[in-house]
Amino acid sequence: MKRYILFFIALHFSLPGLAQHQAKQWVFGQGLGMDFTTPQVSYFSTPWTAVMNNNNDLNQSSVYCGKDGKLIIYFLNGKYYDKDFTLISGGEVHNYMLSTHLVYNNSKPSFFIDVDENTLLHYYVFGEFYPPRWTNNLKIRLNKIKLLNNTVISIDSVDTYAPNSPISNLYNFQRPININPIPILDKNIILLPKEDITHFATLVSIDTTGFNIINNHNLTTQQFLPNFHMAPDLFHFYHPLNQNIYTFGNHFQLNQLPHTFIVKTKHINSFNFENIFQSPKYTIFPNKYNLRLENLKISTTIQGRYVYIFGNQTNEPNQPLKILRGDLFSKDSIEFYNSILEIPLPQYIPGIWLFEHKYFLDAQSAPDGNIYFSIFTQSPSSSFNNTNNDPSNKYLHRIVNPEDKDSNNIQVQMNIHTFPDWSLFASFPGLSTNQLMPPPFEVLSACSDSVHLDLNYKNIIDSVWWDFGDPVGLGAANNSSVVSPVIKYPNYGKYYVSVQLWFDGDTLRTLGDTVLVEPVPHVEFPFHDTLICIGESVTMDASQGFEASYLWSTGSTDSVLEITETGLYWVQVSTACGTAYDTVQVRVIRAPEEAVHDTSVCFFGPVLFDVSADSATYLWSTGSTEPTFAPRQIGNYWVEVQNICGGYYKEFRVELENCEKTLYIPNAFTPNGDGVNDCFQVSAENVADYHIQIFNRWGTMVYSSTDPKECWDGQYQGKPVQEGVYLYLIRYTDRDGNLQTPKRGEIVLYR
Repeated sequence: MKRYILFFIALHFSLPGLAQHQAKQWVFGQGLGMDFTTPQVSYFSTPWTAVMNNNNDLNQSSVYCGKDGKLIIYFLNGKYYDKDFTLISGGEVHNYMLSTHLVYNNSKPSFFIDVDENTLLHYYVFGEFYPPRWTNNLKIRLNKIKLLNNTVISIDSVDTYAPNSPISNLYNFQRPININPIPILDKNIILLPKEDITHFATLVSIDTTGFNIINNHNLTTQQFLPNFHMAPDLFHFYHPLNQNIYTFGNHFQLNQLPHTFIVKTKHINSFNFENIFQSPKYTIFPNKYNLRLENLKISTTIQGRYVYIFGNQTNEPNQPLKILRGDLFSKDSIEFYNSILEIPLPQYIPGIWLFEHKYFLDAQSAPDGNIYFSIFTQSPSSSFNNTNNDPSNKYLHRIVNPEDKDSNNIQVQMNIHTFPDWSLFASFPGLSTNQLMPPPFEVLSACSDSVHLDLNYKNIIDSVWWDFGDPVGLGAANNSSVVSPVIKYPNYGKYYVSVQLWFDGDTLRTLGDTVLVEPVPHVEFPFHDTLICIGESVTMDASQGFEASYLWSTGSTDSVLEITETGLYWVQVSTACGTAYDTVQVRVIRAPEEAVHDTSVCFFGPVLFDVSADSATYLWSTGSTEPTFAPRQIGNYWVEVQNICGGYYKEFRVELENCEKTLYIPNAFTPNGDGVNDCFQVSAENVADYHIQIFNRWGTMVYSSTDPKECWDGQYQGKPVQEGVYLYLIRYTDRDGNLQTPKRGEIVLYR
């Protein structure tokens, strides 16, 4: 422990930000746990080992969570545990014990402070056994904890703060021990009570070198009225938005009950503090309900707008427990006094009834926006069993909607959960301001086309002014006065977003945090219809340059698809920000094949040349670019046909010929073997599909042929037929395949 007198030249200072490590998992009591990482709070249990007899352990606890709010390390009753509830190697404090004489003087003596990404500081209080069941000669131990990838790799002792005189109330085992860290001048300061004639508190800074006492501060009793007593050990709270420090105090007047106050001070520079309201309005909480100072428990709401005060009115029998609420953002002490209202309990709970005493044990705001609290019952059996604890310390209660401006919407719910007997003792985990209060805003949607931010401090501000961190890309849209804005970023990536909070016509504070803007998938192929040749392929690439899932119509899940067959192909690209879709039509084609040659054309009808090919271009010697060509005269011609797979150039000649269809059918023949007109033959020109049938007078077919070059020799079944008249039927087509009218007639056979 060192003593420093600090001198500062520069007046500029900054305070640690808010956007870090809100604790959403709590560990406290005799191994109790609450989990706020889901919409509804859940409960769990952790290892716990008693140090003192008869359930007298104060069970001081503190937790440190990652950016997701989940546990990384926690401290419970003298031991360090990891996120899996396993005792960390070297994490057991030797000769540790802590209890208290007056249980209603509850304590928050243990806190984690983050130095950098891989370094934590942690301090806790321990003492010596003081019979029959208490500890005194209290000291504060400071440890340094090294992390690697959110895993504890070492715990080392740095310093011990040991007051050497009873002048410090830390020495007094009958006092509570609340030593919340306060960020001032980039340092973490704790306030310890000091009842001398000059200062009401000892200021001690904490860093990796140890505890450093700050002597040249002006938190003196001269700032306040005579007979004014400050009690930072009972309560002090640093509000990061208005940068004020709130501390309990008592004002004593002869033959009158003491008045309880909350004093509001603000750091100005170089550890000079200013009392915000000067006399006679130098405090902001005159206790109009006459609650006893030593019995009070305090909790601010999650946004820090309201303070809830839990306490007993007097030590007289039948006086009920009370819960009050006041507005910390009141303009002055009178407005604050008028803002105080009672939040009724659903049932009458006397502080003293016969031989039984009840006190509020602890109260603390949680990430779900509610305030959780516990009530302690001290019965005659507690003293008889030589314990500060009681088996009834197991019931959990809460205040729902404590931040609501309309007090009619606030509900006090009793006995929402029951823990094991004795176990809810004595306080919730020690959480610094950064661990209690939420980040500046929530990112409801991080997709670049619609980043939706929602301010976490709506109940405090009058107006806001956002800076979205991309003045070049967003232009005028880089700023907004909307409480819950939606931004369309031109690119994905990291942006530092800040929001300036305004209250009562003045700037309250500017808060900021880094927002990771997620990309929206987009697919647009360079073409949507393409040709490839047989044996070739085309590669379609849907890669996004960031993590995404892919699905092709073929079932492939790769980002790239190689296509070799004709078809319609599609791809879906999906991320948390949506799905993109595109298609491509691929056709596989052949090279053109030669389809022209030398040919003859009828005198009365043209021939048609057709050189059609897949996706080809055509050029004829006549200048035509059509796939077909019908020459009208004889001559030499050429054609050129091309596509992406190849082509050809071909010359050919067209001649003219007689294409008239003619049939010459004789009407008689003499098959007598004289060599003259012995055979019946039809002469056919430009005829195809020829078929002749010859019948006798009785209808018997005596001859049939499909070859016009054949002739009938007048025989049937190898024997000459009789002279007479025979009938013929000729069916045929022209050479283009067109069916012609059948020919019928008679022929005469002579012998």
